[in-house]
Amino acid sequence: MGVAQRNVSDSVVILTGPPGCGKGTFGNLLHSHLMTQGHFMSYLFEMGGACRQLFKNENLDQFEKDLYTEIPWEVMQSGGILPDELILKLFFYRMKKQIKMSKEYGLQNLNRSSIFIIDGIPRTESQSSQILANMFSSEWGIGYKNVVTVNFDLPTNICLERLERRAIKEGRTDDKDKKTRSNRMLEYNIHRESVLSVLAKHTRIFDEILDGSECPEAVFQMVSKMVMPVLDEIRSKK
Repeated sequence: MGVAQRNVSDSVVILTGPPGCGKGTFGNLLHSHLMTQGHFMSYLFEMGGACRQLFKNENLDQFEKDLYTEIPWEVMQSGGILPDELILKLFFYRMKKQIKMSKEYGLQNLNRSSIFIIDGIPRTESQSSQILANMFSSEWGIGYKNVVTVNFDLPTNICLERLERRAIKEGRTDDKDKKTRSNRMLEYNIHRESVLSVLAKHTRIFDEILDGSECPEAVFQMVSKMVMPVLDEIRSKK
């Protein structure tokens, strides 16, 4: 008797936008929604959260402990972008675990499609190219055109206000002072066009002005109406 084959396709949702635009909140809402659907399994990766966990240097395995010693944390604390080589090490290491989990789960649930939600990366053109190349490789196995990008937008002054409130509420050290917050926005704007250019060439990009200033639930309803039909379409193609 032959081995049963999956007849669904997996997909990736990349969330881009300036710090404080609401992409993290949307990512969590999308993840929760997908997990209530009988035909999807969602995996959420938050680059900022992964970096903050590493920065605390708690509950790390040996690979992460070694990586901790390599990272110039003063760059992150000042609002800069960590070196591509190091940030990609962390990203690929964490994603490899999620991919393994999804493949094991897929063998037990042949009609359930995996969706990887990625928030906070890529931040540079090089990161964009390397991440997409990895996605389309045999190891990850995401089909061409099975990657969706959702690009959020929000005026800089509102993003900065949100980052300040978040720093107070959550104690986020990467939002700790005005200069750090301004540097984060500056770095984002420096790389924004080059990142979106790569993503626009290789993914299905929703780059309309997705205003993140409304309440999270309203933003989720607006964006999910565009994204969910595409995810359903991808799932059905094999």
